[in-house]
Amino acid sequence: MSKKSPDRSLPYRWLAAAHIFVGIGAVPAGIALIGNPTGATLGMDQAWLAGSPFKDFLIPGLFLLVVNGFAQLISGVLAWRRHPLAAWGGMLLGLALMAWIAIQVAIIGFSWLFHPAYFGLGLLEAWLGWRLYQGQIRRG
Repeated sequence: MSKKSPDRSLPYRWLAAAHIFVGIGAVPAGIALIGNPTGATLGMDQAWLAGSPFKDFLIPGLFLLVVNGFAQLISGVLAWRRHPLAAWGGMLLGLALMAWIAIQVAIIGFSWLFHPAYFGLGLLEAWLGWRLYQGQIRRG
């Protein structure tokens, strides 16, 4: 009886799906914050930024667009293609997403039910990236 080898592409597919999901949501939100840094387009209030280093949502919007948007989408493509850099993308962008959510909650408070979901997506990305990285080390 032959043993079926494990499907090594599954973690790449899950990682790609997480990256693309985050990126697709972050790009339009980042564009909206850059286009209207008051946050009003997204129903946000500049008063939420009181006590933060930001006077408006321009810098958070840029981070959202570039890191949580474009970088997540690029890393999603890398993961889909099973590129060796996908592991690093998963680890780094997962950590960046968790930090983004933690900082957001610290500044504006826990006001959005998706905070834990997106933190969980960041954790999933980081864990999958770590798992893929460990697999690359084992395979040489």
